[in-house]
Amino acid sequence: MARYETVFEAAKRWRTDPATLRERCARGEIRGARMSGGIWLIPTE
Repeated sequence: MARYETVFEAAKRWRTDPATLRERCARGEIRGARMSGGIWLIPTE
């Protein structure tokens, strides 16, 4: 089963702004990212 982290968790790990990461998710630039309940979830690798 895939594991996911929130945009805030991923942004901290990737040292980027959460808003930028949300935009990248919306544009389809983060492979495997999905929205659940209005929150972007990003798969951990």
